[in-house]
Amino acid sequence: ESLRKCGNRRVVFDNKTRDESKKSEQLKQFLYLVDAVVYKNGGKPYTKTDLEISRLSAQIAAIFAEMKLKYERS
Repeated sequence: ESLRKCGNRRVVFDNKTRDESKKSEQLKQFLYLVDAVVYKNGGKPYTKTDLEISRLSAQIAAIFAEMKLKYERS
Protein backbone atom coordinates (compact mmCIF):
# COMPACT_ATOMS: atom_id res chain seq x y z
CA GLU A 1 0.00 0.00 0.00
CA SER A 2 2.78 2.45 0.91
CA LEU A 3 4.60 1.78 -2.34
CA ARG A 4 1.42 2.39 -4.32
CA LYS A 5 0.89 5.73 -2.61
CA CYS A 6 4.44 6.69 -3.55
CA GLY A 7 3.89 5.78 -7.20
CA ASN A 8 5.86 2.54 -6.71
CA ARG A 9 9.01 4.61 -6.19
CA ARG A 10 11.73 3.08 -4.08
CA VAL A 11 15.33 3.67 -3.19
CA VAL A 12 17.77 0.90 -2.39
CA PHE A 13 20.65 1.85 -0.11
CA ASP A 14 24.03 0.17 -0.04
CA ASN A 15 24.58 0.44 3.71
CA LYS A 16 27.99 -1.20 3.50
CA THR A 17 29.57 1.21 1.04
CA ARG A 18 32.37 3.44 2.25
CA ASP A 19 32.34 5.49 -0.94
CA GLU A 20 31.24 8.97 0.14
CA SER A 21 30.15 9.96 -3.37
CA LYS A 22 27.91 6.88 -3.54
CA LYS A 23 26.43 7.70 -0.13
CA SER A 24 25.80 11.26 -1.25
CA GLU A 25 24.13 10.12 -4.47
CA GLN A 26 21.90 7.69 -2.56
CA LEU A 27 20.84 10.48 -0.21
CA LYS A 28 20.11 12.86 -3.10
CA GLN A 29 17.97 10.22 -4.80
CA PHE A 30 16.05 9.55 -1.60
CA LEU A 31 15.41 13.24 -0.90
CA TYR A 32 14.29 13.79 -4.49
CA LEU A 33 11.68 11.05 -4.12
CA VAL A 34 10.53 12.40 -0.75
CA ASP A 35 10.07 15.83 -2.33
CA ALA A 36 8.07 14.26 -5.17
CA VAL A 37 5.71 12.55 -2.71
CA VAL A 38 5.32 15.74 -0.66
CA TYR A 39 4.49 17.68 -3.84
CA LYS A 40 1.97 15.03 -4.89
CA ASN A 41 0.30 15.25 -1.45
CA GLY A 42 -0.20 19.00 -1.75
CA GLY A 43 2.82 20.03 0.30
CA LYS A 44 2.35 17.50 3.07
CA PRO A 45 4.61 14.48 3.59
CA TYR A 46 1.63 12.27 4.44
CA THR A 47 -2.14 12.26 4.20
CA LYS A 48 -4.53 12.53 7.13
CA THR A 49 -5.47 8.89 6.59
CA ASP A 50 -1.81 7.85 6.78
CA LEU A 51 -1.43 9.65 10.10
CA GLU A 52 -4.58 8.04 11.51
CA ILE A 53 -3.41 4.59 10.41
CA SER A 54 -0.02 5.20 12.00
CA ARG A 55 -1.60 6.22 15.31
CA LEU A 56 -3.95 3.22 15.31
CA SER A 57 -1.09 0.87 14.50
CA ALA A 58 0.89 2.22 17.44
CA GLN A 59 -2.10 1.77 19.75
CA ILE A 60 -2.67 -1.80 18.54
CA ALA A 61 1.02 -2.63 18.99
CA ALA A 62 0.93 -1.30 22.57
CA ILE A 63 -2.19 -3.31 23.40
CA PHE A 64 -0.68 -6.43 21.86
CA ALA A 65 2.55 -5.98 23.84
CA GLU A 66 0.57 -5.54 27.06
CA MET A 67 -1.52 -8.65 26.37
CA LYS A 68 1.58 -10.67 25.56
CA LEU A 69 3.23 -9.58 28.80
CA LYS A 70 0.12 -10.54 30.82
CA TYR A 71 -0.02 -13.91 29.06
CA GLU A 72 3.65 -14.63 29.76
CA ARG A 73 3.20 -13.78 33.45
CA SER A 74 0.22 -16.11 33.89
